[in-house]
Amino acid sequence: MYPRIIDFSPINLFGFPLAINSYGVMIALGFLAVLYGLSRELPRKGLSEELASAIIVSAFVGGFLGAKLYYVIEFRQWSLASGFVFYGGLIGGTLAVLITVFRSKNPVWSVIDTIGPLLILGYGIGRIGCFLAGDGCYGKPGDLPWCVTFPEALATHFSYQGVIYYVTANVPGGIPDGAVLTPVHPTPIYETVISCFSFGLLWLFRRKLECRSGVLFGLTLLAMGIERFTVEFWRINQKYVWLFSGAQVISLILISIGILLVIYRWPKAQLQT
Repeated sequence: MYPRIIDFSPINLFGFPLAINSYGVMIALGFLAVLYGLSRELPRKGLSEELASAIIVSAFVGGFLGAKLYYVIEFRQWSLASGFVFYGGLIGGTLAVLITVFRSKNPVWSVIDTIGPLLILGYGIGRIGCFLAGDGCYGKPGDLPWCVTFPEALATHFSYQGVIYYVTANVPGGIPDGAVLTPVHPTPIYETVISCFSFGLLWLFRRKLECRSGVLFGLTLLAMGIERFTVEFWRINQKYVWLFSGAQVISLILISIGILLVIYRWPKAQLQT
């Protein structure tokens, strides 16, 4: 709802308006939450605490590149300051983190089990940034009490079933005559609520699952896939395969990998490699 927390305009930095953006702040808080959790959990499990910082750096770099590449592939657009897709960031960040973990010579399954629930928490916090920015991740028109319009929004309107809807009246000259200002489902908040609930469950049972290394990460993938697949039904993303969006197809892949990983790792009690 508030894309910029502090605006330093007309000051520019490398051609971009200098500002503290709500999206960036929430993404940073998400990374800090993961870093804090890792710095406590890794030593508890007898793993290197220094690995926490290396994981965060590799996740940030890999996630940034993956999110940009996915956006360019799907939307054929490029912008350094905007245009990020979560699943692209997840794929890029995961590959970068796996490389870091393998090179660290720590027990791989034990480390990624530690990362799993914290990843969901960081994602949930980051989604608050999408909501505050009004960046187009909002959902379809709705009439439920919690559906919202935006005082400000980066993505001011969208087309749904042949009708152009505006989510904010704060556009130059106001919304056009005949246009509709309508509340929409706050899908980023849906994702935050579900993600925090999933994190709470996984965190609660993490110690009981430590003897079955890899299972917790499999459950993490399962939870993330179910969450995104479900919320996509309220979003306005283009459908590519049958009635499914690209995000839902990837969600189904995550769900499948999560289930297979749980089945594969469940019998391997006490195996911490």
